[in-house]
Amino acid sequence: MADLTGLTVTLTGSAQNLATLLAAVLPAGSPLVRAVGIQAAEANTTTVFVGGSGVTGVTNAVAIIPTGQGITLSGGDTNSIDLSSIYVIGTADHTLHVSLLV
Repeated sequence: MADLTGLTVTLTGSAQNLATLLAAVLPAGSPLVRAVGIQAAEANTTTVFVGGSGVTGVTNAVAIIPTGQGITLSGGDTNSIDLSSIYVIGTADHTLHVSLLV
């Protein structure tokens, strides 16, 4: 089990798949992780949305406002989170801070 912290993702303004964005750091290219933490950078001026493949902003999403707080998704002790099923959308050039437990 490894803890990958300090990862930064730059948004494009369109829905982006988290596994694709983090492919370079995922062990063995697997999108399965024990937990993922997602936080909007405090310098962002708008909300970032996290959801499934149909995420379009406020529809089917969890909102992360740029206040230094974020969300953590965990598979618990025995299950995994599939990053390929998680999408993020926000203003172009805004950033997300991501941490992974793999």
